[in-house]
Amino acid sequence: MLYRLWYYVRETVVSLWRNLSLTLAAILTVAISLSLVGASLLIREGADRATAQFQEGVEFIVFMVPDASTEQDAAIRNVLDSSPAISRYTYVDKMAAYEEFQRLFTDKPELVESVSPDDVNTATHALAHAFHEGEPTTRAAGCTLKDCQACPFIVHLHATF
Repeated sequence: MLYRLWYYVRETVVSLWRNLSLTLAAILTVAISLSLVGASLLIREGADRATAQFQEGVEFIVFMVPDASTEQDAAIRNVLDSSPAISRYTYVDKMAAYEEFQRLFTDKPELVESVSPDDVNTATHALAHAFHEGEPTTRAAGCTLKDCQACPFIVHLHATF
């Protein structure tokens, strides 16, 4: 029994060695085809995830200058209320922004101690629909806020995907 097994192993090795170029070509062909299949599956999965992210909508944050008045804050809310691209938004006042700052930087107590609630910016977190009149949301909602004549006090529009 052991002799038969040894015979099969020996003959297999001899045949593979005799046709070495054919053996390497077959191994290389299988490796390349499996790599292509794997790459296509990874690309498909990545495209599905990216599409799912954009279908849920785009969140963006409107950061205000620290000394923005309540009228300026109200002007931003009016723009967001009147925009059909915005599904909902949340206003974050200075105290809530400071608490979030403290929570994010708990590992850096020197930084937290050096910043007071008056130093942080108020912000508005908005969630926009995935698409508005055929254009991507960030373009429709972001341009509305950037072009607003009553809103020169926006520090930064930050889109998160």
